[in-house]
Amino acid sequence: MLNFKRQGGRSRSGLVKCCFGFVAVYLLLMLLWVPVAWFYPQVKSQPSLKQPLASFQLPEIKRLSGNLWRGVAQEIALPVSQPLRLRSLAWQWQPSALLKAAFGYRFSLGESQNQAQLAVAWDRSLIIKDLQLSGSLSEWVSSFQGQPLPLNVDLSASLTQGRIGLQGCSALVQGKLSLQNWQGLMAETLNRIGRIDANLDCIDGKMQLLFKGEAKEVQLSGRWLLDLEQGYALTVEARPQTADIQDRLGAVGFVERSAGVWQLSRQGRL
Repeated sequence: MLNFKRQGGRSRSGLVKCCFGFVAVYLLLMLLWVPVAWFYPQVKSQPSLKQPLASFQLPEIKRLSGNLWRGVAQEIALPVSQPLRLRSLAWQWQPSALLKAAFGYRFSLGESQNQAQLAVAWDRSLIIKDLQLSGSLSEWVSSFQGQPLPLNVDLSASLTQGRIGLQGCSALVQGKLSLQNWQGLMAETLNRIGRIDANLDCIDGKMQLLFKGEAKEVQLSGRWLLDLEQGYALTVEARPQTADIQDRLGAVGFVERSAGVWQLSRQGRL
C-alpha cells in the first residue's frame, strides 16, 4: 500500500511538471506570433531599458514586419553617438538554442548569405556564432550621421563564435576581417595601403582588432581596442618607402616618431 501511494505521488508530480512544461511552451509559441510592429515599441518604451549601459540600448527602426518568430526590419539606426543606419535586417527564431539555455535567432543582413546566429543566455550575455559577411559596406549601411556614406569599401568578415557579457567580450574564435577597394573620402590614400587583413580577439574583456596592410611600400600595421562602453583606442604604425606616401600619411594625422617610422594614435568614443 505504501509503495502504491509513493508511486501515485510520483505520477502526480510528473503530471504537474508535464503540465507546466506544456503551458510554458504554449505561452512561448503564442509570444513568438505577436506582431513585432506592436511588440517592439512596447518593449523599447519600458523605463528599465533606458538606464542600462549605452551599448545595450535598443535601436530606432523605421519599418517592421512579421512577428517574433520571423520578420524583417528596415532602416535601423544603431544607438551610438554617431549613428549608422542599416538598410535591412531579417530574423528567424532558432529553437535549438533552448537546448543550451539560451534564446537565439539567425539574422541576415541584406542578402541571405550575410548572416549570423545570435543568442541571449540566462546570464544576459550575447552569444555569436557562424558570422559571415561578404560584399560592399554600402549594401548594408544607408547613411552615417544622417548623410550618405562618405567612405565605402568591399569587406569580408567571419567569426566562428564569441561571447559578450556584462564584463566584456570573451571566447572569440577565428574572428577575421578583410578590407579592400576603398571608394570616396581618402580612397586614393587608403588604396595605396592595399588590402587590409585583420584578426579579431579579446584582451581583458576588450575587443581587439590587429590589422596589417599588404602594400610593401607602406608597411602599415596597427591595433584597435573597443570596450563595453564604446570607448576605443587606435594605434597605427607605418614605414613609408617614398616621399609622396609620407606626405599622404602626414595629411591624415601620422607623425614621424623615429627614423622611417610614422605613427597615428587616436582615442575616443563611438
